[in-house]
Amino acid sequence: MKKSRGLTIGIPAFNEEANIGKLLKYLLAQRSSGFEIKEIIVSSDASVDRTVSVIKSFQDRRIIVIDNKGERQGIARGLNQIILKANGDILVTLDADIRIEDNEFLLKLIRPILQGKADLTSSAIKELVPNTRFAKILNISMVLKDVLFKVFKNGDNVYTCHGLARAYSSKFYRGLNFPVSIGNDMYCYLACISKGYLYKYVSESVVWYKLPENFSDHQNQSLRFFVTQKEMEKIFGNEFVKLQTNISPAVYFKAVLLSLPVLVKNPLDSIVYFFVQLFLRLRPKPDSARKQAWNIVASSKKI
Repeated sequence: MKKSRGLTIGIPAFNEEANIGKLLKYLLAQRSSGFEIKEIIVSSDASVDRTVSVIKSFQDRRIIVIDNKGERQGIARGLNQIILKANGDILVTLDADIRIEDNEFLLKLIRPILQGKADLTSSAIKELVPNTRFAKILNISMVLKDVLFKVFKNGDNVYTCHGLARAYSSKFYRGLNFPVSIGNDMYCYLACISKGYLYKYVSESVVWYKLPENFSDHQNQSLRFFVTQKEMEKIFGNEFVKLQTNISPAVYFKAVLLSLPVLVKNPLDSIVYFFVQLFLRLRPKPDSARKQAWNIVASSKKI
């Protein structure tokens, strides 16, 4: 009989009182096969709401909270604290503002690692039903991006490695340190590939999240993305980053063909989104990405 693998779950959190309790309940209800949850570590980045008290209300010794005080320092500190404290054979890190609806979510996410086929995995992501007109426009864009990113390298690429849900083998995560909060998802993928480890996108493992509901929150989110690649080029080098991020015209063309039904069905929303992105690309960007604690996308918190 194979020995069960120990799993550590890590959750960086800032002012997550609205969702952290529900997320912990989802995790504790997960079906485990071939693994057992050893610990759930939540690192609070100087939360000023009831995040910490909600976590402490759970009478489960596996749930550990790191209650950082003072000024926010960003998600990198939280991830690094979790890595240093983790004891699992496998580490899973999750955003605090997600929803899990599959009781085999964890099993599916870590399966390639259990099978020795990957050292880093990331789940599929699905958007909750939009509540505002602006969120509905963004939802169309996410459908188009989903098609593109699944075509590029058959889904095993930098764009499918996001921060909402990732799993790491022990040999990878024990040598991992996040130098900056911005682009921690891209950093994680590039660190994995540059060290010769294997990445796998797990389409059957799904987390649900809420899109920004207004232009201000979307702008805040987009500015982070626009400055991320420049920051990663400083760390990994221009040539390597472009090799991992550049998508060929042929891939774009194939994705457009596959997306035609969506574009035809939603022409106005597609056009509006194009101009929104054009504006954001042309506007001045921040001088540095090393600001650790970025503004929170408030409208995506309550899910």
